[in-house]
Amino acid sequence: MPLDLAMGLPPEESNGGTSINDIVSRQQEMAEDAYNLARNHLQVATERRKWSYDIRVKKAEYCRGDWA
Repeated sequence: MPLDLAMGLPPEESNGGTSINDIVSRQQEMAEDAYNLARNHLQVATERRKWSYDIRVKKAEYCRGDWA
């Protein structure tokens, strides 16, 4: 905002003297954490879907000479 240009950023919005590299590193860590969290949730969902599918599947048994 134009006021921020004239007066400076409020203390809670300033970067506190951290460097750009620190900010980028923190963003990368947050992205990796989000990726790992999503991956873990997908793994749990996959296992749940497999379990519910396996309950409904009936094993087909064929004998020699069957045309199934």
